[in-house]
Amino acid sequence: MTPSAVNVCALLFYILGSFSGGSTDLSARCQVLDGIKLKNICTGSYPREVRQRYADKHVKTGLSYTVFTLDDREGYYLISHGYSDLTKCDEITLTSARDFQCNGQDIRLRSARLHCLLFPVHLTDDLISHCLKGVKQPKAEFTAMLYVEGSTLYEESDTVAGGSRLMHIGLFIFLPFSLMQLM
Repeated sequence: MTPSAVNVCALLFYILGSFSGGSTDLSARCQVLDGIKLKNICTGSYPREVRQRYADKHVKTGLSYTVFTLDDREGYYLISHGYSDLTKCDEITLTSARDFQCNGQDIRLRSARLHCLLFPVHLTDDLISHCLKGVKQPKAEFTAMLYVEGSTLYEESDTVAGGSRLMHIGLFIFLPFSLMQLM
């Protein structure tokens, strides 16, 4: 393997290894969110052009998403994919991948996956721009993607057995990032 291929493989394992698949503990990459207040800046419906641009087969066009920002860190965001009790919150505090305080009330999600990206992601910027109708926000430096069970995250025709969904999610995030690094 060439050195760049080894780096690409290492990055893929790094990305896939950071999923918190419904456990109550935060991964090391998500620890920055532990106990921090996040402010709801917008809620939108997943736009078709964003889904097509990023070849995102893990959400449907029109799926609700809510964007939260860390007040004290510019460019730090959490995007909750799918409608949940979090959608109604003005402010949240995350204590685990499933446990939140919403406007002072405790919320426990039935199931959720939290994936934290420690690098800029254009998908985040596009989703924020869409739901804020073009109002500028700081570019994403850190993004936590929260996928909430109970929402339609996968088209039925895209449903695959076992853990291969994680591979598809990792590749969805990894491929655009790796292509940008090679340019």
